[in-house]
Amino acid sequence: DEDDPTDSTLYYCGEKTEDEPSNGYDFKDANPLVSVGNAKIPMLFIHGDKDKFVPTEMVYRLYDAKPGNKEMWVSKDAAHDQTFSLYPAGYKDKIKSFCDKYMN
Repeated sequence: DEDDPTDSTLYYCGEKTEDEPSNGYDFKDANPLVSVGNAKIPMLFIHGDKDKFVPTEMVYRLYDAKPGNKEMWVSKDAAHDQTFSLYPAGYKDKIKSFCDKYMN
């Protein structure tokens, strides 16, 4: 669905093969808390409270680690990647409001 912004989300679901360029980065070395802690730009966290793929408690840890401007929306009854499908108007409103506030 072209109106669903989650359709363009890229999920990493495998191991890097020998012929893939690494660019000096190994996926196993990723540390979201450190990365978010170093972020200088405003960040909007959207997470479902029924997510079992990425536990909901993780969004609170990421939010707390992020310095500076940030907002968070934990959507009710949404599992992983379901916030848009359950709350399309709310999803669009949150993103528009965030962008209007921090990107003008």
